[in-house]
Amino acid sequence: MSEPLHARKRTRRCFLRLLGGATVASRLGWCAADAISSRVLHRGNGAEPTSLDPALAAFTSEVTILRDMFVGLTTLDAKGNVTFGVAADHSISDDGLRHTFALRRDATWSDGMPLTAEDFVYALRRLFTPTTGAAYPHQLFVIRNAREAAAGTRSPTDIGVSSDGPGTLHLDLEHPSPLLLRLLQLQIALPVPRHVIERHRSAWTRPENIAVNGPYTLADWQPQSFVRLRANPRYWGSSTPDFVQVIYYPTANSSLEVRRFRAAELDIAINLSSEDIPWLHEHLPQALRSSPGLNVSYIVFNLSKPPFDSPLIREALSLAIDRDTIVSKVLRTGELAAYSLVPPGTTGFHVSRGVPELELPWSARLEHARHLLAQAGYTVARPLEFEMRFSSTGSYGRKGCIAAAAMWHMIGVRTRLLTTEGRVHFSQLREGSFQVAWADWGSTIDDPSAFLDLLDSNSGLANYGHFTDSQFDGLFSEALRVASVERSAALLSVAEARAMSANPVIPIFSIPNRALVSPRLQGWADNPMDVHPTRFLRLAF
Repeated sequence: MSEPLHARKRTRRCFLRLLGGATVASRLGWCAADAISSRVLHRGNGAEPTSLDPALAAFTSEVTILRDMFVGLTTLDAKGNVTFGVAADHSISDDGLRHTFALRRDATWSDGMPLTAEDFVYALRRLFTPTTGAAYPHQLFVIRNAREAAAGTRSPTDIGVSSDGPGTLHLDLEHPSPLLLRLLQLQIALPVPRHVIERHRSAWTRPENIAVNGPYTLADWQPQSFVRLRANPRYWGSSTPDFVQVIYYPTANSSLEVRRFRAAELDIAINLSSEDIPWLHEHLPQALRSSPGLNVSYIVFNLSKPPFDSPLIREALSLAIDRDTIVSKVLRTGELAAYSLVPPGTTGFHVSRGVPELELPWSARLEHARHLLAQAGYTVARPLEFEMRFSSTGSYGRKGCIAAAAMWHMIGVRTRLLTTEGRVHFSQLREGSFQVAWADWGSTIDDPSAFLDLLDSNSGLANYGHFTDSQFDGLFSEALRVASVERSAALLSVAEARAMSANPVIPIFSIPNRALVSPRLQGWADNPMDVHPTRFLRLAF
């Protein structure tokens, strides 16, 4: 159903007056009545989603919607802390290898069918079935035999997941994992309705077919226009969502998204360009939210394609990038220079390698970079030339690539910049259809392994550049197996130093979590994971 036009217009007038600095007390009476008449939340959501199947979802725009539609064994609260979802209780065997979950008795699917442990068994076996085409199954390779099942060398029925009646689920692990409860809130660990999938196959996520277990169910999806969710009357959560509907809009154009927010067409805008930040700080400070984020923007080389299989070339290109200049002179809106693939502020992580960028003056770095290129056979007469790809969604990739190309030009490198729509860009990354590319990664797991996983040779499609190093893999694997969080962090630090000495990627900067949030909302809690499910948001008046 649609929101009444007259209600939208009244809410817009109220919203604009609040943003314009009018005294809230003098207008609260009529604003409150108008806002309450329209319990529909309008959210900007970046790129157009490609799939709302939890196993196939690969982009933030998809995961954000899925968090409104599904709840896993664990979930994140408003502040990004892990808490029980469908699980009501949890126990661990003495050896740390078996985790047993007792499920809530009141959990159901939106079509009225009971939600049981078998739904989780089915979802995980489906995740590790190669023909499913799951985006990131490697994130749950801690489950026994999951790696082999995903590779097709074992049957999915062999993985360490089983049920003991409808209310009890067992997960058997390859090794003890202190991260398991955090991993189980990821989209790949969400339950899916077997009875719906077996009936409708790939069409199971259509609005007329889908069944969900979260606070909202899919009502309509108009590609390149909106995804509309409506409140699920069978949701078992402790409180009824404040909004009867939530509408997600694809907003790849950041400037347009800001204009739509200013016009009160959006309650939440998330795709903010660096160009707009100074103006927003000055004119919409009460709406602008900013906090440290768990993310990194980086340049990745395709090591399977010459000449980027040469360590000399990768080191030269890394030396020529001045991260501090990019964040202080090009972006200038609070981004943090990154010298590690693991973002600054990640709990328990300390960079253990020496950073040449900090040890050499700029002129010496450029001279050394030219020398390395000459060793690899590239000179002024025979310059290194290549293509560098970036996504058209947002401005950070474009700005970062332009800055990098300008710095590489100073050492005689010629760079052709190519841009494609976000979905196409990341599809090319996963397929290895690039020479050099801009990439971004954010995590809802506050642990360095969530980022170093991108360099593990067992990570599949997430290892865009096909980096392989047996010593790194061994250190990374050992870090995941130790029970001590401190020991794990120390091993991961050494692993990161080992990998980064080969320069398979060039970390550039970390971006603060930023959003514009309407004054009519409350319940938005800044958190490093940048997770803000609709069920935690309420009308402020």
